[in-house]
Amino acid sequence: MNTPNRKGKEIDLGEISDFWRCVDCGECISSKKGVYIFANKVSHGFKPIYVGMTKKSFKTECFQAHKINKLQDFFDKSLRTKLVLFFVVKESSRNAKDDNDIIADVESFFIHQAYMANENLLNDRKKDPKWSVQDVSGDRTPGQPTMSVQNLKQCLDMD
Repeated sequence: MNTPNRKGKEIDLGEISDFWRCVDCGECISSKKGVYIFANKVSHGFKPIYVGMTKKSFKTECFQAHKINKLQDFFDKSLRTKLVLFFVVKESSRNAKDDNDIIADVESFFIHQAYMANENLLNDRKKDPKWSVQDVSGDRTPGQPTMSVQNLKQCLDMD
């Protein structure tokens, strides 16, 4: 989902409500909870910038002041920017605490994946996973992975 346009490199706060109207055209995503990923559209795809989670709703948490400040810092340092926002929606269950725990785990996963794709990720925490399997997930040793590691990754469709 494309985020509000910026005038120059400034985030135009006036366009945020228009953005949410556009997001909610098909589904009412703005009131849902889950994980969101700000990314920059680049020529070969997308580069993650910031990963966040919601405890209340996407609309109340995605564009909080400290997140806008982080994004503004990114714009100030970047030559080309086209901000995109991905939503990973958690379907609600009867247990809000379980929902929040699941969302936090999903956020941790996406932060780690995003950090592997962009070492300049704007997140301040959760960049290192609680665990990893060397050469499979997380830390990689220099050079070609062993044939066993390559086969395992192929088996699990991790290439």
